[in-house]
Amino acid sequence: MRQPAAGAWVRLVELDQTVTTDATGQFIFEGIRRGAYTLTGGAPGQATVTRAIEVPSLSGEYNLDL
Repeated sequence: MRQPAAGAWVRLVELDQTVTTDATGQFIFEGIRRGAYTLTGGAPGQATVTRAIEVPSLSGEYNLDL
């Protein structure tokens, strides 16, 4: 079963912006323009994960499975 990763870092590569996930594993980037981006993230003891995303997302979610 997947668990939220509190305190993980998440980065939008093209914008060089990094945020930290909250206690529920959620993160927010504000003011992002429509387009294609590379989302990368990681947490202590976990491998770094990278995925291509499109903003806006049809599902409204941008999950990274660490």
